[in-house]
Amino acid sequence: MVPVQKLTAVIAVTIKAHNRIKHIGTFYDHVHVMVSYNRDLIGQDWVQPFYQGRSNTALLQSRVEVHNLPVSQDTGIKLVADIKDQSVEFEVTLHVVTRVRILNIITHHFRVHINCDIIVTPITGTNKHPTLLSKICTEKTHWLSNH
Repeated sequence: MVPVQKLTAVIAVTIKAHNRIKHIGTFYDHVHVMVSYNRDLIGQDWVQPFYQGRSNTALLQSRVEVHNLPVSQDTGIKLVADIKDQSVEFEVTLHVVTRVRILNIITHHFRVHINCDIIVTPITGTNKHPTLLSKICTEKTHWLSNH
């Protein structure tokens, strides 16, 4: 029998939402943040609903905590090697349900799905400040007719 390895980690995710349009505000009714490593979901968090006004940038903070999560031996070995190489790749997925306000009109809900592949330097005994090395994101938007 292969011994099970366990993962304990805290992953801080900062999301920057830009609204450059003068006449449109956005209601973020549901923001679900998921973090995966090596194609396995390792943790998730929800951001409190909020309204983003016109022509501004909002910074959202999410804290994904993982405690004693069982991982396969292959994933454990890969993670140890990635940490040693100071380059860990995560997939951060956002599922957002939002509405738009144009002047005094509020639209129906629509869903935004954002997927980012990121590479960071991890916090270790010698590295106290993680660094974003790479980020590639894609976005898909779908109108919800019955939400």
